[in-house]
Amino acid sequence: TNLVSGLLPLEHSDNKAAVDELIITLADYMNTDPENGTDYQDAMDGLTAYFDDRGYGQFGAFYLDNYADYSTVIIGHHNPAYLRIRCINDEREDIGGHVVLGIGVANLRYSGNFMITHYDWYGERTGNYYVSKNYFVGAIYMGKK
Repeated sequence: TNLVSGLLPLEHSDNKAAVDELIITLADYMNTDPENGTDYQDAMDGLTAYFDDRGYGQFGAFYLDNYADYSTVIIGHHNPAYLRIRCINDEREDIGGHVVLGIGVANLRYSGNFMITHYDWYGERTGNYYVSKNYFVGAIYMGKK
């Protein structure tokens, strides 16, 4: 089911104005602070309210805090997730988190389990990336209430 009547899925380059407007709208719903980002509870509340306001009240945002549940959502339900990963600087210090779109999981021989993430903003870094499950912090996904 396309929950937003044709607006998703879009890549940022497909229709920049529509994507930018959706980002601004969702940022408002999620109380996003331009300096500090979006709190997970605000993101969940905002996404649920966004869908409620559009007549899809049977759906809500749910939080996961372990990799096994994240894998189940991604594999079993083919559901992308708002994925928080841990960031490490060059000195190997934990410097907080970053949010990306989680689209899959992989088990690479001799390397372990990975999250497949998608980055589609303009620039040189567009594409899919494999991120070790060791960087998993949590995820938000949409599902039926």
